[in-house]
Amino acid sequence: MPAYLDIKAVFACKQSALFADAAVFGVDFAFAVISRCGCAIAYGFGLLDKVDIIYKDETDENSPIIAIEVTLPDWLFRSIEAKQVKTISADYFRLRKPLDRRIYELCAKHCGKQKEWHISLEILHRKSGSMATLRRFRQAIKELVASNDLPDYRLTYDDKKDVLKVRNRDWSKFLKKLS
Repeated sequence: MPAYLDIKAVFACKQSALFADAAVFGVDFAFAVISRCGCAIAYGFGLLDKVDIIYKDETDENSPIIAIEVTLPDWLFRSIEAKQVKTISADYFRLRKPLDRRIYELCAKHCGKQKEWHISLEILHRKSGSMATLRRFRQAIKELVASNDLPDYRLTYDDKKDVLKVRNRDWSKFLKKLS
């Protein structure tokens, strides 16, 4: 079983400048030590296959950028063509709290094509991966419900049942998107 080290170990090496540049373009890196052979292997996986930055002056990389060409991996391109990629609201990126983003992701996954979805806070706490106590998690959910800031979904909390109710904000608009 490989032991995984912090990514900082990769960037600490002078030879890893290539990895640092690649990380800017959305490549996720891990550093693994394979104990059987004693060798170290750095590997990457990402959503971009290739990125070309085209500068106005070919001799000066500080000149203005006139174009950026992005090549997607074949697997991602095929998934996009087959409409197997989940679309999320642009407002998702305005969410500042990691828990709010995770709740949005869970709502999108579980509410999906339904009008509404109900989940107990105990199960939601587990699914979210939150490290907070259930009590603090419940308080954070109540704050999210009060703010009503979650894109695409309206949340209500039932104190008596300790259940979060998730509804698509505009069900008729949502149905039109599907057709």
